[in-house]
Amino acid sequence: MVVYVSGGSGSGKSEFAESLITSLPVSRRIYLAAMRVWDAEGERRVERHRALRAGKGFETVEYHRAEPLDTSGAAVLLEDLTNLFMNEFYDCEDGAVSRTESALRSLAGQSELLVIVGNDIGSGGDTLTEETERLTASLSELCRTAAGMADECYEVCCGIAVRREKAAPELRGLTLLIGGAGQGAEEFASGIFGSNVAYTPREARDAGALLSLEEWLRSERDPMPELERLIEQNPNVVITCREVGCGVVPVDASERERRERTGRVCCALAARAETVVRFWCGIPVVLKGGRK
Repeated sequence: MVVYVSGGSGSGKSEFAESLITSLPVSRRIYLAAMRVWDAEGERRVERHRALRAGKGFETVEYHRAEPLDTSGAAVLLEDLTNLFMNEFYDCEDGAVSRTESALRSLAGQSELLVIVGNDIGSGGDTLTEETERLTASLSELCRTAAGMADECYEVCCGIAVRREKAAPELRGLTLLIGGAGQGAEEFASGIFGSNVAYTPREARDAGALLSLEEWLRSERDPMPELERLIEQNPNVVITCREVGCGVVPVDASERERRERTGRVCCALAARAETVVRFWCGIPVVLKGGRK
């Protein structure tokens, strides 16, 4: 069995992941510690996690590279996917995703239970360096892979774990699909409509979906009139838009204005839409309508 647990920094995801393993009557519990310690802050984080799992029967294995490991019959906690991938990425970027995926599948095939801890990736806006863009895209792909492998998926926020069910929503009427970078909204829409997609409202009047609305909004100061015309002419259009309003506020005034404009447009579209779905690690979470 595979369980994927994700959340933001300090969300309580690690404690929840540990509880999943300690609740089982297994003879062997393995804690795969993937983080490399470089400084005092890293040492403090390691000490905190050691204190959290003290007396819980974990065997700690320093797992800094995505390499074969015998975990036969054990309950295994991988803490965490982001650190494991970053070790691979910075040691040798080429093939880092495939090496990490192979390690996950190997662990899943041997272990009685594998709990993979991930992070909330892609919701920190989109004013990123080229390297960070590549890193974010790769991590998002891995998070979707881990969630796709898992029998159960949980998003943890403020210590509260919410199970995310893998059920495809029913798209009715005007539909808005949102999510952080690489979370799967565009892939979902493309899987439905194939090449029948567009990237501007004018082109989308005859298309099934308008993808990457946030890109078009970069240069549109007054976007609603054009979007209103699109909705009037294509009332069942599916629109995807990346969430860009999280993370550190940009220094550049035009970027601040753009991300606020994007958020306001999404609010207006969500109010009009019959279906609104937010994608998390490739899993559609229905916010409005969309239920069969």
